[in-house]
Amino acid sequence: MTVQSEDGWSDELRATHLALSVEDLKFREVARHDPSLLQRSTFRVLDDDPRLYYRQQPWPTFIGTAKLEHLKSMSLAVTALLRKVPQRIFQNDPAKVCEFYGLPSAAVAAIILSEPNCIEESMARGDLIETTGGFKCIEINFTPNVGGWETSLLAEHFQAIPEIARFVEREGIRLSHTSTLRVLFTQMLRMAERSRIPENGELNVACIFDPDRLQVRGLPETIVAFQKEFDQACRDLSLALRGKVVACPYGQIIAAQGKLFHGKMPVHVILELGLEQMPVAVYRTFKAGKVLLFNGPVSGVLSDKRNLALLSATEDGATGAFSPQEREVIARHIPWSRLVAAKKVRFRGEEAFLPDLLTTAREKMVLKEGSNYGGKGVFLGEVTPEARWEELSRTALEKGGWIVQEKLESLPYLYQCGDSGCAPHDVIWGPFVIGNVYGGVILRMQPKAAGGAVNLSLAATEGVVLEVVQQNSPVPAQ
Repeated sequence: MTVQSEDGWSDELRATHLALSVEDLKFREVARHDPSLLQRSTFRVLDDDPRLYYRQQPWPTFIGTAKLEHLKSMSLAVTALLRKVPQRIFQNDPAKVCEFYGLPSAAVAAIILSEPNCIEESMARGDLIETTGGFKCIEINFTPNVGGWETSLLAEHFQAIPEIARFVEREGIRLSHTSTLRVLFTQMLRMAERSRIPENGELNVACIFDPDRLQVRGLPETIVAFQKEFDQACRDLSLALRGKVVACPYGQIIAAQGKLFHGKMPVHVILELGLEQMPVAVYRTFKAGKVLLFNGPVSGVLSDKRNLALLSATEDGATGAFSPQEREVIARHIPWSRLVAAKKVRFRGEEAFLPDLLTTAREKMVLKEGSNYGGKGVFLGEVTPEARWEELSRTALEKGGWIVQEKLESLPYLYQCGDSGCAPHDVIWGPFVIGNVYGGVILRMQPKAAGGAVNLSLAATEGVVLEVVQQNSPVPAQ
């Protein structure tokens, strides 16, 4: 029998944090008894910074080398597999791709798939759950317009908080972090140099936001941070380049003489950070090799959640499109997922008719719309009323475009909770991948007592990961 304290501390929690790093466990052993670390007000700098869009988790996560390397390799491997789905499953056939993903026409599909297409260079952010069986990928969004860019900002804030700084100094820890923006701009600059995009030593970046997002508090400060990281990436690569990073809607991008302009400023890179539809003239300029793009129309194809079901179905012998090594990655890191259809499937070693399985195994299942995003169109069977679940199941079967996924149980993690205190949380890991490079990670965590999906619009907070590069602490005694 596991003995549990009032704050939820248990052997299971202790093991989870020790697997992250000795330092992470040590911090929680200290923090759960320290009144200042239990108070959210101690970390008020996180609530006062206008650049931070979401509510922040006051306690950092200290990750050691072993866990970090596992996270990196797993994220890169799964991202690479998802990028291969159009070619491996559909042989890049425009008609097949058009039919499956609901594109306007086979001609449009052919244009999206033709080079350059942003597939290999794309940036993505995953949603991973760490279970007793390791990290599992529940989805990957191949689009820049996701949260989590603020990895450097958060790392700087946390290391300057006196209570955190004292713990780090006392334990003799040396910390680092992976700056998502720095990795992005470094990769961007390398691609631009290879493609000979810069002109006259100039490379300008247009960050495309939806018009209403341009009015959000803190955006000017955010763009200043983007510019700072761009300039530093230039220095890191010893490039004699200058450039501006600007925020604007697509309506302010003008195509003329085969180039793009923002006012009189030539634009060399388009970074999509909104949901506006890309103008044809902008896409035409990209296809002509005159501008870099992150990620453009291919985002919808790569981000479709049904791609996970196509990968997962390999265990049923549905396709021989992947090598034994790739199928091992799928088996280890892709949860059981299937397209919702009136067909037989294998679930936990037994064959079942999928519509019946949706009813009999409701509490073990999650229904998801394939093309939705931001936590929308996701329904957990265990918290969805039975009548509503039956309605959703019928809709999914009739309309198509949905997947059903096995519900995963997050390992428990201890984090600060409420105005004062701490409690076990579920955690979603959000690693970034830019091209073929790991780009840092952002966390979302929610008290286990809240139940349901981990959602920043509900009870979840956003959390920072600090990388331990020097570990001096012994394992704390129980």
